[in-house]
Amino acid sequence: MKSDGDLEEFAQVFEDAPALAAEERAEPSSWRTWFDLAAQKFGGAGPTVLDLASRVAGALGNRPAEAHLLVAAAKKDPENVELVRRAQASARSLGDPELLEAVLDAIPARERVEALLAIADAADKNQDADQAFWALGRARAIEA
Repeated sequence: MKSDGDLEEFAQVFEDAPALAAEERAEPSSWRTWFDLAAQKFGGAGPTVLDLASRVAGALGNRPAEAHLLVAAAKKDPENVELVRRAQASARSLGDPELLEAVLDAIPARERVEALLAIADAADKNQDADQAFWALGRARAIEA
């Protein structure tokens, strides 16, 4: 698909992600292109097209790609609370510390402590003491 990667109109095809995933299965394109666009701080793909790409990745069952693309979208649109929460949940479900760190950078500072406490709670439930201590330490540093 070739188009302006920053058009909000991509949201109109969010519901078509499963159909786009079927097209992707039939004729796979390079995920490297999506990741390259996602990595560009200025320019590249906008949050809406990255959100769409994450939905296609999810429909394909590619959870790591889905999470990476969602986090990239959230970083480009940190005021979109629903998008940031989806990115946070996706990163948390993978348990990838780098993704968790990246999504925390997208969360406005006023909500970051709450998000870190939620990560610590989830890590505690999964008996991941290292992750819980990391999140609590990060939360404490913000409050100081």
